Amino acid sequence: GERPRGFTVAECAADVGEGWRYADTARGVLEAVELLRGAPELAVDVEHHSWRSFHGLTCLIQISSAEVDVVIDVLPVAVREVLPRALGPLLSDEAVVKVLHGAASDVVWLERDFGLYLVNLFDTALACERLAYPKKSLAALLERHVGETPVDLSRKKALQKADWRRRPLPPLMRAYARQDTHYLLYVSHRLRRELGPEKARLVSDASKAVSRRRFRPATFDPDAWRAALARDDLDPLVAAALWDWRDDTARRLDESLGYVLSVDGLETLAADPPRTADAVLRSLNSFLPAHSDRERNTFARDIVALV
Repeated sequence: GERPRGFTVAECAADVGEGWRYADTARGVLEAVELLRGAPELAVDVEHHSWRSFHGLTCLIQISSAEVDVVIDVLPVAVREVLPRALGPLLSDEAVVKVLHGAASDVVWLERDFGLYLVNLFDTALACERLAYPKKSLAALLERHVGETPVDLSRKKALQKADWRRRPLPPLMRAYARQDTHYLLYVSHRLRRELGPEKARLVSDASKAVSRRRFRPATFDPDAWRAALARDDLDPLVAAALWDWRDDTARRLDESLGYVLSVDGLETLAADPPRTADAVLRSLNSFLPAHSDRERNTFARDIVALV
């Protein structure tokens, strides 16, 4: 097929434009889904936040047909409530090909957060593997098959670790999200031609296995610190206690393990256990830069009680 029409970052400031919808209400989602209905194939992507959440949080769902790009803000409660009935039949329709790039996590997040399932998946990352592409990222794929894009490679890299909970979402972040699916159907057609019928079938078979992945809550292994921590000068009792405290605190506060205490920070404490809250804060000063004073002081008191 023809290369899709380009778009500008400025266009994405509006919620409605030529070939474009940004939906952040239940009604907006239902209207946007109607625009996608009847398409034989859809490109799908997810923007996810994991730094300030234990299991993570889906923030956006992007879906493109050959005619329209839809970006759905899934943070509003009303949107989350309507998504299963709005998107469920579309994503599980075996007559519609769903194209994703590196779908292993997306499949799990969609099932975990919304009970959505992808049937008839074609994963372009698996196609890249089958074709032995030296670079398999979506950015590399777009550079290879599309060339210039609205969000160039340097800005894309800067946005890869963006906080997708941010609202209102700036036009540049909207454009980044839109771009991830805007060209994907076109790219998948080019990949299929390179693969040929037999290899394309193998990719589809491998994609089917990916689509069956399901969410499994993270389990705690009290002895995993032995493999995770590299230093050999650690106090084992302190290391084990900190490992347990970090997991318990992250689950209780719904924060990521790394946010509560990095592995480097845990090693620092276990190698030379501090005896006062002030000593903990001095030891961890470089490991807790994003924390509030209240969090730092609370964590310090907890750690002193442990060590």
